[in-house]
This record gives sequence, structure tokens and C-alpha cells, in this order.
Amino acid sequence: KYIKGTVPVFAPAGAGKYISKFIRNPVIELNQWASHKLPNGAEIHAASALHTGFRWNPLLHRECNSYVLSNGASKVYFAGDSGCGPHFKEIGRLYSADGPIDVALLPIGGYAPAWLMQRYHMNPAEAVQAFLDLGAKNMVPIHYGTFRLSAEKLAEPPEWLSRLKIERNLEDKIHILQSGERVEFE
Repeated sequence: KYIKGTVPVFAPAGAGKYISKFIRNPVIELNQWASHKLPNGAEIHAASALHTGFRWNPLLHRECNSYVLSNGASKVYFAGDSGCGPHFKEIGRLYSADGPIDVALLPIGGYAPAWLMQRYHMNPAEAVQAFLDLGAKNMVPIHYGTFRLSAEKLAEPPEWLSRLKIERNLEDKIHILQSGERVEFE
């Protein structure tokens, strides 16, 4: 409703028919590791994620993507929902041949209890490890503080990440934004 109907929505292969029921935008499906070039020259690359789609009926759709967005001058990695795993090193290796990822948007919430959520979501420590595995220049945390999705308190993920960025000497690389705040990267 808030995005112009001409703006394409990217989705994992097989998910388009479900998404199209709710929006009028064109849906472009991408298999993992596939790419799509936009008319302005920017590219969207589908990468792997450790998560399943449509969890209420896993027979319908099982694969989820993360995405690397590139305009030739800079690259942004959007993890979406993902648990921690070796795929971050692979993504960093594949998409850093011409320079590192500039900004990694990584989830930090929805992780408790770990025995249940670890296959789908990362805690802040795992997100920092994913950031390092990607070899990205900057990290902006996502997926926390809006809805109570799991057992941790809403304020816990950014507080934990704040401590970690100091402990790991990453204050100038991890940017915890307040609602509505923006940051510009060189």
C-alpha cells in the first residue's frame, strides 16, 4: 500500500504466487545465487539464508534468500531473517571480488530461547560474527525492538550489541540507529 505499484518486489523462487495475492507490484522471483539487473544498471543478487519460508505450512515453500544490492559504486547486503552459519563467509567471498560489502543489514532479535530460534534468527553475538565473516565495512542491525517475537526483552538485543561493539573495538563499524534515524556511509 505504501510502495508504488510499479516498484518490483524480489522474492525467492516459488514465493511469487503467494506474494502476488497481497500486492499489485510486479514480483521477480530469484533462485539462490541468481541475479537480476534493473533498468538503471543496479543489480540484485540472491544469496542464501538460514531460514524457512511460510513456516505455517512448510510444504508450500522452503527456501529463503538474502540479497546483495549493487550499483557499481557500493554494495549493501540485506540478510532478512537468517540464522548464523557458514553461508556468510561464502557470501562475503562471492560478492567482495571487486571490493568489500559497504553495509551489512543483519538481524539481531528473535533469538530466545536459543534451542527453538537458533535455526531461524541470530543473537547479537552471532550477528557480529556474521558481519566479520562477510568482511563488510559497516553493520546496521535490523529485526529487533518492534514486535515481541520471542522470549528476550525488546531492549535486550541493541543493549547486548552496544556492549559487544565496545568489547570488539567495532564502535565505528556497527551503527545502532534509533527509529527514523539515518546514517550516510562514504
